[in-house]
Amino acid sequence: MFFAICATLLVVLATSAICWRRSARTNRISRLRRTILPLLIWSLCGGLFFRILQTPNWTFNGTRLAPAFALTRGYQLYYPPESGPVLETTYAAMTALFYLPTTTLRTPNSAVIVGSLLTVISCFIPLLLLTLRNRRGRLDLSARLFGFLISGLLVLYCEPLRYSCINVHADGPALAFGGMACVCLLRRPHSRAALVCAAILAVMSPWAKQTALPLLGGVALYLVLADGWRTLARFLLLYAAAAVVISSAFMLAFDPRRVWFNLVTVQAKVFVSTGALATKLVQGVRGMVHSGDLIIIAVVIGVVSTLVSHNRGRYRIRSWARRNDWSLLFFVGLFGIPVSILARVKTGGDIDSFSFVLYYFNAAVGMLAAELMQCIRPSAGQNEFSAYQVTTMAAVSVVILIEVPTLFGIPQAVHDLNHTDQQVAYYYLRQHAGSAYFPWLPLAHVMAEGKVYHSAFGVVDRELSGNRLSTQHFRSGIPGRAMFVAYRSEGIDNIGGCDLRAYLPEFSTLGTNPDLPGWTILEKHSD
Repeated sequence: MFFAICATLLVVLATSAICWRRSARTNRISRLRRTILPLLIWSLCGGLFFRILQTPNWTFNGTRLAPAFALTRGYQLYYPPESGPVLETTYAAMTALFYLPTTTLRTPNSAVIVGSLLTVISCFIPLLLLTLRNRRGRLDLSARLFGFLISGLLVLYCEPLRYSCINVHADGPALAFGGMACVCLLRRPHSRAALVCAAILAVMSPWAKQTALPLLGGVALYLVLADGWRTLARFLLLYAAAAVVISSAFMLAFDPRRVWFNLVTVQAKVFVSTGALATKLVQGVRGMVHSGDLIIIAVVIGVVSTLVSHNRGRYRIRSWARRNDWSLLFFVGLFGIPVSILARVKTGGDIDSFSFVLYYFNAAVGMLAAELMQCIRPSAGQNEFSAYQVTTMAAVSVVILIEVPTLFGIPQAVHDLNHTDQQVAYYYLRQHAGSAYFPWLPLAHVMAEGKVYHSAFGVVDRELSGNRLSTQHFRSGIPGRAMFVAYRSEGIDNIGGCDLRAYLPEFSTLGTNPDLPGWTILEKHSD
């Protein structure tokens, strides 16, 4: 496989050389842009392929598919506090429905890989559609494609976006629905069908993950600036109607009290003490700036430069917003900042919370790059490079240099697929059904045995929210004939301050199992 990767690289370099020769009559920036396109495509596709292959190594990807599998096995998505298997069901229902296609697969690895592929496709389609827009014929195809590839490579470069746009997570469908809502809103003139689709998609986004709700604020600000109050009123009426219909459908389908408990009560925990809140918020802001440095710098430069160069006048803001339609993505990201920071600093918050800012900023950067990487002003000269173009090319070159070496890790990633924790547990449970409990691997249990058991992640969420499981409830959600509990590096005795061994007092004897080398085995002691 190593030689195959080298061969594809040689083909890409040869293609770039051909593009360089065939574009000799174009201006230098167009020639350079078309020459580098094959290498950008190769780097992006290879980088995505490598990271998709790695997703089965992270057990949380399988854990997040378990609710979808539970639905297909006759279980409920949401249960009341005192009954049912406890999974990671603190996200809205659309996430489980989005990943239902993975339930047709037969092994955990294949399910996670397909789930990751669904996330990648859904997150990249809006980026592609946004950057491929050709308003008034100002941009050629290579410039638009270049903008998309920049956005794609920034997804690989930026850790929060890698987390959300590649892994199995509620972030993926939430961002995809929000991005597609923006695609619909940028169609002008605004038809009723476009506004209806945008409203439905904007409602579906927070029904995948609750932190996507600020999308409405950014959309409202853009519409009132670019199109006026009448268009905003039309959209808000359609949004309200869609919200009532969709929310009522989900509430009736999954029981309002159960939905409220899982999505609100469990999430409504004390995040940090009052004295530490200011410190945590400052840390959250620093974390966002550090993790999205290139994207934030690029979008700020774009906003400032276009505002400064725009002609002054009575309708300055309206004409700026209409001409620079990427500002819709900027406003949506701007409104997401407070919620994203709060979601990051809360108990259990992770870096993916920043994606609801950086994803939209990144889409804006791609659209900006598509315009600014093409010489569209005759006065600029056919062979003149602007400072922005030179900086962009330099940044792209650095990202490529960072990304290319990772592609040579593909052979090892393929080899590691046979040794992922969930795959090993799956094969063991196929041979020894009901004899073991893997608290971090509910997907292995449901795919091998057809039964849904408590997830350690879900139990910890309940603990942190003050809704501790009773002994009877916990016992009902683990294999009744289990002779041992098995886990790897995740542990069970100190997870966010929670000790799951308190639920399993009889499993206290350290043991070994020849079929599970390297695992921690807690055997059931004999009375």
